[in-house]
Amino acid sequence: MRNLVSAIILFSFSFLLFSAPGDLIWKTDIGGATQGKPCIDTDHKMVFVHANDKYIYAFNALNGMRKWEYFAGNCTYYNYPVYFNGKIYTGKNAAYLIVLNATNGELLWTFNTRGGYSFPEVFNGILYMGSPDTYFYSLNSDNGSLLWESNTYYANYTPCLGDTLLFFSGVEKSTASWTNLFCLSATNGIEKWSYRIDNANISIPSCYNNLVFYGSPLTDKNLYSFNAQNGTVVWKYKTNGKVGSPVVWDTKELVYVSSSDNNVYCCDALTGKLVWKYDAGGVCSTPCISEGYVFFSSLNGYITSLNASNSDVFWKYNADAGSLQGLTYGLQNIYCASGQQYLYAVEAFDSGFKNNKSASHLPAKSFSVSPNPFSSRLSLSLPSSGAIYSLTGQLIMKLDKGKHSVDTSKWREGVYIIKSNKKTKKIIKM
Repeated sequence: MRNLVSAIILFSFSFLLFSAPGDLIWKTDIGGATQGKPCIDTDHKMVFVHANDKYIYAFNALNGMRKWEYFAGNCTYYNYPVYFNGKIYTGKNAAYLIVLNATNGELLWTFNTRGGYSFPEVFNGILYMGSPDTYFYSLNSDNGSLLWESNTYYANYTPCLGDTLLFFSGVEKSTASWTNLFCLSATNGIEKWSYRIDNANISIPSCYNNLVFYGSPLTDKNLYSFNAQNGTVVWKYKTNGKVGSPVVWDTKELVYVSSSDNNVYCCDALTGKLVWKYDAGGVCSTPCISEGYVFFSSLNGYITSLNASNSDVFWKYNADAGSLQGLTYGLQNIYCASGQQYLYAVEAFDSGFKNNKSASHLPAKSFSVSPNPFSSRLSLSLPSSGAIYSLTGQLIMKLDKGKHSVDTSKWREGVYIIKSNKKTKKIIKM
């Protein structure tokens, strides 16, 4: 056990020297399962998650050390916090909004609705939030003062903002069953238009220029594009499953969405034409985009990075835990929550990526290792011959180019280094 503790300490402090894209930076127990996603304070290098054990946790984003925790009582299983300007916005007892100091977890203020709250979002210093009480709220994000409220619908999910228009999915108040995509004025809450889609409301829209994109979460199975001004359908693309929340890569005018058919889809944002689809082998989270790569987690336990233009695999990380949930990008890392009470930090790009997107970063030149950490067996795929070394530099074994399954049952617990094709990966035996 002493060797294992030492290995973990060395593992934490050696990643700056030896880590590569797709490597685990750290992993920590968050005390309870969550289907929410983490949020990041990049200025103070902190990551936050709301767990199902009724606590909100703050961690050092670089090493996973816990900074503070706050007891928030009962929360929805799909809960997640929002960070903005030094504050954390989330819910308490599934009943009202709370706002915490992001640095120390101190309660700053609360806002009581007429009955419950939904996931908030902050745009340009204004907080927008729906509620099961049939009201939609606009608040001053600094002090919680009410700017306006609109009483039309059961609005249970996160909104998006396009210029002066606000979009969100909600249930018609008159029927309490059919899901509509609603458009309100962000200035005063007056409804501009609505479009009836389905009978469940678990998708978050996304905006680009004069378009708003929405995934149908149940029987319809379509990814929609709407004219943001009048709600007319511009195009729709049919998948073979329930469609999640879309995201847009505005630089290339591409939109990405996951489906319960286990695929991630990329479509032309202007025409709806399919550019590519990728079989992830399991239901996936909402994707996120950074530096021309798309990232997503899946219920089969993998975090995957693809070239966002053509779906070439950049790297895959096997958490060996299953039930991975939402993820967030920040500080050149991917932060991903688990339904099995863990929070993972995985390196998205190496330190020179942004300034040197050379061929050495492309998937054909990379190599894969799984699982990591490992116990009795290690699977490797090397683009050229390589070798495994102990952390002190002792040669453990040489390997030829290709795929390998290595019996590691007799290896000592600790950190090891793999070298191949002028690249280095660190691995840890648990």
